[in-house]
Amino acid sequence: MKKYVLKIFGLFLISICCSLVMLQQNSYVKQRIVDGLVELLEKEWSVKIALQDKFLNFFTTSVIITNGTITPAKQPNTSWGFEHAKISFGLWDAIFKRKVSLYLTLYNVHGKTVSTQQGIELIDHLIDILTQKNNDIPIQIKQVFISNGTAQIMHQGHAIDLRLHGSFTFGKVLKDGIRVDQGCVLLDNSTIALNNKVLIDGISGSNIFYQAKHEDDWHITLHNTIKYLVSNTPQHFILSGSWYKNDKTFLLQEKDLQINLKALTSDTSMHLEGNIPLQTAAQVYDVIKQSTTPLTQEVSGQCCVDLIFDKHPTATWLCRGNVAFDHAKFKNALCEKIVLKNLYISNEIASADVQASYNDTYTAQGSGCWYFDTQCGKLSLANSSEIITARRLGSPVYWSIRPQQATLSIDIDKNFDIQGSYTAQLNNSINVETRQINGSITTQKSEFNINGSVQKHIYAISGQFSESPHLAKIICTHTDEEEPILDFTAQNDKEKTLLGYAKYSLIQNLLPTEVKDKILGKNNKIYLSLKQNRFSPLEGTMWTKDSKFFIPSVQNMIKNASLDFCINPATKKITAQNVKIAFARGDIEVPQASCQFNQETFSLQTLYAPLSVNNFLINIKRDFYSFVYGNLLLQQHPEKPLTLSGTLVLHKTLVRGDVFNDQQASSDINPLEQFQAFNKNLDFTIRLINEQPIIIKTPTIEALAHIDLHSYFKRHESISQPPQVTGTINIDQGHLKFLENNLKIEYGKIQFLTQQLNDPVIDLIAKNRINKYVVTLQVTGSLQKPTVILESTPELSEEQILGLLFTGSENATLQTDLPVMIMQNLNTILLGHRKPYDKTSMLLDKLSKPFKYVQITPDLADQSGRSGVRAQISVPLSKQLKAQFQKNLTFDEDLSVEIDYLLSDDINLKLVRDQRGELGSEVEVRFKF
Repeated sequence: MKKYVLKIFGLFLISICCSLVMLQQNSYVKQRIVDGLVELLEKEWSVKIALQDKFLNFFTTSVIITNGTITPAKQPNTSWGFEHAKISFGLWDAIFKRKVSLYLTLYNVHGKTVSTQQGIELIDHLIDILTQKNNDIPIQIKQVFISNGTAQIMHQGHAIDLRLHGSFTFGKVLKDGIRVDQGCVLLDNSTIALNNKVLIDGISGSNIFYQAKHEDDWHITLHNTIKYLVSNTPQHFILSGSWYKNDKTFLLQEKDLQINLKALTSDTSMHLEGNIPLQTAAQVYDVIKQSTTPLTQEVSGQCCVDLIFDKHPTATWLCRGNVAFDHAKFKNALCEKIVLKNLYISNEIASADVQASYNDTYTAQGSGCWYFDTQCGKLSLANSSEIITARRLGSPVYWSIRPQQATLSIDIDKNFDIQGSYTAQLNNSINVETRQINGSITTQKSEFNINGSVQKHIYAISGQFSESPHLAKIICTHTDEEEPILDFTAQNDKEKTLLGYAKYSLIQNLLPTEVKDKILGKNNKIYLSLKQNRFSPLEGTMWTKDSKFFIPSVQNMIKNASLDFCINPATKKITAQNVKIAFARGDIEVPQASCQFNQETFSLQTLYAPLSVNNFLINIKRDFYSFVYGNLLLQQHPEKPLTLSGTLVLHKTLVRGDVFNDQQASSDINPLEQFQAFNKNLDFTIRLINEQPIIIKTPTIEALAHIDLHSYFKRHESISQPPQVTGTINIDQGHLKFLENNLKIEYGKIQFLTQQLNDPVIDLIAKNRINKYVVTLQVTGSLQKPTVILESTPELSEEQILGLLFTGSENATLQTDLPVMIMQNLNTILLGHRKPYDKTSMLLDKLSKPFKYVQITPDLADQSGRSGVRAQISVPLSKQLKAQFQKNLTFDEDLSVEIDYLLSDDINLKLVRDQRGELGSEVEVRFKF
């Protein structure tokens, strides 16, 4: 029986095969079957199907189709097709279940669709195809396999191109004992482009989605790697995510987390948070806007977003949240942070509260909005922190703008041209002065204009920010002057060189008082040539022409100055080359100097500036003249003070008074102390020597000297110390002046010790013949506590020697205290203190000029037992002849006369008439042993 059944089944199969062979050879039958299948699919899917070639294989129950196109009736803007397709039938289902089961294999699929507020039409169409309908002959797609595909999605005028390399598989699988619909997309080096510009490239990974039976939600799991994101620079991104009921999360991360975006979605909203580089965001913007802006190459920083997209009942999306831009920089113009708070975006308006800060020091806040219907917007800002415009050295704030006293209000049109106004109030905390700034700002296409005024100054700035941003014109005028005080114009060359001048009167107003009072020259012009081919670094040249800048402290005039400079805002570095300052007498040169500022605090970090001083004239209070040359080095290292060091040589020097006298008028200040007060943050170590002997000519001393001094100052934060001087001053030759008598200096040395600037150690020996006496003056010890020794040959008392020095007579008996007199006169003798004469003194000087050789010496001593007031008149008739008259003013008689004639250095003849009227003579002979 079993064999009989098998034979019958075999004959049945043979008959079927024979029938299939016959049908396979019948083209008419195949055509009718394929056409019927196409008609059935068109009706089932509501589409129009166009085929180029089709082939039916009865043995495999499949249809082979080439170059097919499907156009949905419900989505007229959508169509898709393929180069090659294979459609297989489920024969068992067709015979026994009366339904059509299809197995699709498609190669090189291409599609075209649009995106609307309801979604993507192609997605809706594919869902409609995959959904089984209750027809007489139901059609169900059991399995789909797609190899490679492209699709273009039009969204609001933008073309999104999907170039997918890989495969797509969809079908029924058994999962946890339940047959579910599952799909898998395997990508290999795929690309997403926007407007023919690559947006994402190198997408590779596995994406799985499935829908369990009796469930409406899909389970989606994504895991992809991305090599390029709007850039040709290789990067490494990971795109991952999951989608199931309330857990709908997508994550885009870069390897170093420069890009880290997370999206949490639901049926009604999407929460997007994370960060992305501003340059990447700008590149995405360029791709979307189909343009190339300078932002792409010049912008940097990070963009942090925290946004919620809500789906409106009218199928529109509303956006709300916050956006922050950290370290936003455009062409090296840095804004530390910009925050858009309470951001709200709808179909009608986008608005936000704006906060901006720079270096955590300057902050501003305000609001902005954009109207989508009129394509225009508004922005208003005001400073929320104090803006310091200038500081005085060692003083409080000079000019500042207090919070809410600087405002900016602008209108933005659909072309992003702006028109607005600004105001600011400057406050001077030193002299309680205020200045108001008012102006306007406008842009049109690629041009901008800024106009304004402050007190009597009116300024205008214009320029362009197109492909080559540059300033075209800068001018500033004063209402009381016809000629502009500042005038710069861009030259019509490749580099758009900005060329012009600024009057020193304008620059002087911006300088601290300590500086502008030391350099005078109101009407001088400072010229500038600035290259604008690129704003970083700034390169240019600065010079003066036929100028006359006067420096009162040295009484030497600046005639010309020039330098080449380079300012790099990116690295916070300034370099200067070929610096030369030409004075009326001498010049100062700096071959090359550089200074580095801190990236965050902008404080001076390093400085290197070698100075060459050439035959420079120094004139202090008209008491000190010197031509100086030498080399100095101004430098600073991180965490160390600014230091000036080097050697200066005095070429020709004349000293006419006491340069370091602290008893002068208040306007005459010790140069070292004046330098210390001017800059307390500068340490210096300078050696001072002379080439030719220093000439000293004062009312009390004439001499030649040599010096070797070291002047230095080290700043101490807790202790205030004056500058220090160490070294020696050697007096080679010269003499001291005592009225009409001189003492020749045989040896002189002044030694300065540490911490004793005003009390040096003195060693001095001076000697000379006065009348018939050889007087020797010896001074040792310090200036404030000297030891003075007076000697004479023939021997006289110290009182007689002083009388001889100051009165010319050894017979004077001055009843004063010797130490007190020495202390009162030593400074005058050695350093030549001079006091100004008033008109009375000048008159007395004229009246007494005929008697300048006559000396009157009072003698209050009681001699010979006779009391009274005695006076002595000494008249030097010549260098060899001298007469003395002594008279007791109480009695009519008592007159003595003495005539002294010096025959030689060793012999003198003296004629005497004493008080009794007796005449006599004496001969003095001095012997040397």
